[in-house]
This record gives sequence, structure tokens and C-alpha cells, in this order.
Amino acid sequence: MHADEARVLLGFPPDTRPTLDQVKAAYKRKVWETHPDRFPVHQKPHAECKFKLISEAYTYLQSGNSRLCTFGKLESYLRIMVCKLPFD
Repeated sequence: MHADEARVLLGFPPDTRPTLDQVKAAYKRKVWETHPDRFPVHQKPHAECKFKLISEAYTYLQSGNSRLCTFGKLESYLRIMVCKLPFD
């Protein structure tokens, strides 16, 4: 995951530098919106995927963008695209 991807997932414009407090607040809001327990059974796989991406974005931004990402750019892109697929 890259910094721009992480910021967009948490609701920030890609070229901003949010503070740690802003990142934490955005994370809490997004976790509440995407928590899998809030969705019907048929939408849970999609919600779980989004929830994991939000958590990864938070971890990345919370660490000051300095840690090495665990996934390559292509893998991260594919994971985001899979989350956008409808599961109906």
C-alpha cells in the first residue's frame, strides 16, 4: 500500500498530510461504516475486504508512512479492485 492509497481509503485527498489525530478519527469513522457485523450475510465478504483495507491504511499512516509495505503495488491494487466487485 502506498501513502496516497492509504489516505484515499481513509477519506483524505491524496496530496494531504493528515495529523495522527485526524488519521485516528478518520479510521474510527471508517471502521464504524465498514464493520462486517453491520452488513447482511450476503454482503459480509465485501465488507470484510474493505475493513481489512481500512485497517491496513490506518497502520500505514499511523506509522508515519515509514514502514515498508507488506504488499506490492500490484497486489494492493488488485485487492482494492476485488473489494469493488459486487457480491450480489
